[in-house]
Amino acid sequence: MSICSKRQRKFRFSLAAVLGLMAYFGFVSTSLAQAGTWKVCQEGWCDYITIQAAISAASTVTGDTVLVSGGTYYELVSFDGSKTITLKTTAGAVIDGDIDQDGAGDGSVVSFLNGNSSTIDGFTIQHGEAPVGGGIYGGYGSSPTISCCTIVGNTANSGGGIYIRGSTITNCIITNNTSNHVGGGIHVSGSTVTNCVLANNTANHEGGAIFDFPLGKPAGEGYSVTLDFLEPSYNGSKCGWAYHPGEDWDAAECPDCDKYAPVWAISDGVIEEAKLFHKNWGRIVLVRHDAPTESSFVLPEGGTIDTVWSQYAHMYSISDNPRTGTIWQAGDVIYKGEQIGTVGDYPAGSGENYHLHFEIRKKNYRATIFPCNTYPDDIEEIEKRYIAPTDFINLNR
Repeated sequence: MSICSKRQRKFRFSLAAVLGLMAYFGFVSTSLAQAGTWKVCQEGWCDYITIQAAISAASTVTGDTVLVSGGTYYELVSFDGSKTITLKTTAGAVIDGDIDQDGAGDGSVVSFLNGNSSTIDGFTIQHGEAPVGGGIYGGYGSSPTISCCTIVGNTANSGGGIYIRGSTITNCIITNNTSNHVGGGIHVSGSTVTNCVLANNTANHEGGAIFDFPLGKPAGEGYSVTLDFLEPSYNGSKCGWAYHPGEDWDAAECPDCDKYAPVWAISDGVIEEAKLFHKNWGRIVLVRHDAPTESSFVLPEGGTIDTVWSQYAHMYSISDNPRTGTIWQAGDVIYKGEQIGTVGDYPAGSGENYHLHFEIRKKNYRATIFPCNTYPDDIEEIEKRYIAPTDFINLNR
């Protein structure tokens, strides 16, 4: 279901029907009434039973519409050259790239070639498999508009969901796509992406996610959470029992096998604090992450958020900024997958209990803030300020 599926859609006469009535009363010719809109349905009473046949039949005049009824269409669809068409469904049609239904996609589900600038609106585009652009591929010079579509379950070496150079993508859901190299969800340049949800996309090299995990990048391999989000823990006589506002990450093989292991930035952001604090914290880096323009991050509890903060604590060291040659400091721009520091011990200098304390925050607090004495009465206050890290990252991958 696309983001646009909840919009109220009032009944409208098709262009062909309106022109037909006008022709009946003598306002236009019958030949004109039959031009402009081509209907596709699987029952056989429309102009065509396949989408590609309707696209091929449409005139070269800009503005023709191909209107597709509901159902699943097992085919690959291609827009070529200067023929500018609007391909639209208001009935939730699915274009499936697994033509022979053998579990393997047969190419890019939708392709825009040779400078084409058509529009596709309202479709689910799934099960494509291609070298580039498993779901949607845009060739050189193409500038299509992709609106209200769900791009799901596609695979490519680059751009599992979408690979395109120059497009407008609005109100789309891009989810569960895979790239063997880069760009699990989308691999785009020179494009505008507005009000879209990207979730659960993966890439073997880079760009599969807006967020990755801080240890064992990109997917946390070899590590596990030993103290979970909102798990009650005792934090000494001054802080008492409290709901844990983050996650403690540790090596899965043995408790201290992660000693001095590299800690990675989970996403692009701007460092707000980076320094050594007292022994209960060790070294901390706090990073602000802003959602792409006119997009938002998805929250585990529902809804969206435009900005979050990630906190990396109990670190032994803070790494160097590769662009300046000096250690990370406030104001530095950091990119996903760059080393932010190394795993340290707790308390700092104890030589034991090596792990990473990791938080994702909804609000901007100083790096060392910790909600003391919150158990058992203040769980709602914690949930207002903090996010379950693993759940959040998985939703925004």
